Amino acid sequence: MLLTGGDDKEVRLWTVPPDEAPITSWTHNKKVACVAFAPDGQMALFADRFGEVWSVSLAGLGGAAAVAEAAPPVLALGHLSPVSHLGFSRCGGALLSADREGHVRVSRWPHPFVIEAY
Repeated sequence: MLLTGGDDKEVRLWTVPPDEAPITSWTHNKKVACVAFAPDGQMALFADRFGEVWSVSLAGLGGAAAVAEAAPPVLALGHLSPVSHLGFSRCGGALLSADREGHVRVSRWPHPFVIEAY
């Protein structure tokens, strides 16, 4: 799968190779800066230009019924400045997020509200 987002404030989930239309999409009220997939492929994350990181469940998405089944994004964590990078540790137990001010946050995954290091 491929997750895209940008200046149009629309987050779209595509299959790879892409079909004519995305599997599903979410309208976000802010511009999207970066995206990441959880190591198990069951969650996708995207960060907006206001420092918030949102998560969406990918479980069960696929096929024609995906749009009706897509759950809305859930706020996972926040920074005090725009988030520029998201990534996971190799073992999948930590989410790393970096902001424009140079702060890197290491959060426990799948509980990103637990901060391991900052």
